[in-house]
Amino acid sequence: MLLQLITGADYQHKNYLNLQTMTTRTFVDKNGNSWEWEETPETIEALKQLHESVKKVNEPQTTNS
Repeated sequence: MLLQLITGADYQHKNYLNLQTMTTRTFVDKNGNSWEWEETPETIEALKQLHESVKKVNEPQTTNS
């Protein structure tokens, strides 16, 4: 029973820390459409990877002539 209480407290503490680090972001476009998301370290990293892959796709391709 004591082990379960400690584990439960640890779980609650981790969730509390996650709540402190999350920020809710909202974007509204010119048409009034809105998007809302929680900005976590995982979403920030995913967005960085997305921007890098878009940048690579949009780079001019060199051709061998």
